[in-house]
Amino acid sequence: MIDPIGLVGTLIAVVQVCNKIISVCYEYRNGIRDASGDISRILDETSSIRTLAERLLKTAEADYRADLPSLQSLDDAENPLRRCLTELVDLKTILKLGRKVGLRSTLVWPLKRPEAERRLLAIERAKTTLQLALSADNA
Repeated sequence: MIDPIGLVGTLIAVVQVCNKIISVCYEYRNGIRDASGDISRILDETSSIRTLAERLLKTAEADYRADLPSLQSLDDAENPLRRCLTELVDLKTILKLGRKVGLRSTLVWPLKRPEAERRLLAIERAKTTLQLALSADNA
């Protein structure tokens, strides 16, 4: 049986953090020009993770599907879902720190290309693992 509080709570947290990252990225997209490629990729990956987390949440909450082994494995102490959440929270924190306020409010993209690539790669790995778990249980 899936621990509903642990797994569902983590999935909800992932969705909420994704929403905040998406919102901040749209602010950056409107305010700066030099990082549009990174912003677009982060938006795409974050939107994809959010959609996947919402699908996993629906699966986890369905009473008749509560014995799904792959979904249960996501609720271990060192699971890809929690690693994904940690990466997303770190990304959200970095993006908030990129705001500079002076006499006039300006936005400065806080991620250099290598850092953005590293973070995107970590999120993509977590997404792939989550997709595999969802696919295995739906097969």
